[in-house]
Amino acid sequence: MRTWQQLWDESGPPLTQGGADPNVPPLTFGSSYSDEVCGLSNDGMRILFPIFLGINPVPMDVAMIPLPEIMDMAFFEKMAAFIARIKQFLRSIPSVASHGAVSWDSGGFLENVIDANEVHLRYVNGFNDVVFNRVLEDVDLILNDWNGEHSNGTISHANFFANENIDEEAMQQFRNNIFATLIK
Repeated sequence: MRTWQQLWDESGPPLTQGGADPNVPPLTFGSSYSDEVCGLSNDGMRILFPIFLGINPVPMDVAMIPLPEIMDMAFFEKMAAFIARIKQFLRSIPSVASHGAVSWDSGGFLENVIDANEVHLRYVNGFNDVVFNRVLEDVDLILNDWNGEHSNGTISHANFFANENIDEEAMQQFRNNIFATLIK
């Protein structure tokens, strides 16, 4: 059986290594205070990434993700691929698939990983206020639907992180489509 570490290693592109730009703001992560919350592990070496089944508030397992050195588009793409592989893997197990949708702690991820690194993310990715606020509000949705399959082709990673002029109606339709797939 594959471990979460193997799934992480096999998912998406390799992460960008630090060191090329000495001006990159350092990464800081908020701590996880329980297995139900995404955040920095007690030893400070990994990000705890709880995985839930259906509406159960207790995670079925907690993946441990290595700390990135740089949180650029490669990081987001790797996260999206990892989430997709977790869902694919768990849905292939009949006893697991019968428990409902597979989800993860997006609130802890937003607070302890994304919001905690606002300065870093703005510097590395060039996010302006509009795009960073969109990331704070909906990055979990784009990570769950990287290529925009649920947005009727209007929202995907290609424009979510770069186009500050995405129509709010298109974003709301994207949200509605994602939420509809989560309850199936």
